Amino acid sequence: MEIFGEIYGRLHSRRAICFCRRRLNSSLPRRYYGTIYWEVCNFLDVELERSLEALWTPGAWKHEGLKERGSKESGWSPYEKISKPRIKICPYMTQKGNLSVTWAPSGSEASDCEWSWWPTGESYGWDRPNNEILFFREVSHLNPGIHFSEWDDRANYDVLDGIFIAVIKTCFDHLINLLRVVFEIELVNDIELDLVQASDDEGSKFGRSHVVGWRIFNVEGRARRNRDIWIANFSTEYGFTVDRFAREFRLLSFDSKKKSLNIDRGVSSNLKKDGFQITEGKVREIRERLLTSKLSLFRLARTKENSSQTLLYV
Repeated sequence: MEIFGEIYGRLHSRRAICFCRRRLNSSLPRRYYGTIYWEVCNFLDVELERSLEALWTPGAWKHEGLKERGSKESGWSPYEKISKPRIKICPYMTQKGNLSVTWAPSGSEASDCEWSWWPTGESYGWDRPNNEILFFREVSHLNPGIHFSEWDDRANYDVLDGIFIAVIKTCFDHLINLLRVVFEIELVNDIELDLVQASDDEGSKFGRSHVVGWRIFNVEGRARRNRDIWIANFSTEYGFTVDRFAREFRLLSFDSKKKSLNIDRGVSSNLKKDGFQITEGKVREIRERLLTSKLSLFRLARTKENSSQTLLYV
């Protein structure tokens, strides 16, 4: 178990994976451990490079569109005037309990898609989908935090499950970090680990924290849910309602006598007059969060009196 403890404490880097490969062997106590172990080895030895080569297809990129976007954004060194192609990455569990990661161009159905062609995601016979860039079998067997060892005390299987999930998460993150060098990545789904802090005695053996759960979640769905919770608790957190906040912006935005007024400062000042202790910086933070949350209640507008972006209540 000391070997696994050392691995566990070093799982935040690719070096940990290489260390894991050297130290683990075929004596792993459960069959699916061996399967996942060899999947990880195969990914590092062969599949990682193959996946990167499959995505590196400059002939499929619409270079004029990349140049046009690059002229408006910070570029991609040493080609400062060319933006990175945008792709979306989606990890998911298959019906058979395997982990699959696929890719597609961002906005593939839009007219401004930056790819002229790409794999369609089809598969034939026993072949894997042609847009798959990572595949690990039998991942659904891993249940960290659920203790099933009462009948067999040879190993703490819940701890081993957590270690293997952490290795898989590290492989996924390593792949994403490499892709970010060349591509602008949009994660459709992501992998999340539940961690608990270990006690001092346990920490010396297994690292500072343990994996006790994991999930694949939809990134946009999570953001929407967090936004809804934030809006629902808005008046409790700040002391005033969203309606009141938007109304203050609207009144100042259309006040012709205050053309040069810093609107964030003005909103802060008006709210302070009614006893709400809120700074200009906090007002700006709330405004930007509302504008980026894509709420149907709000929109961006440019007034004749003030060319800056303004929060208006619809």
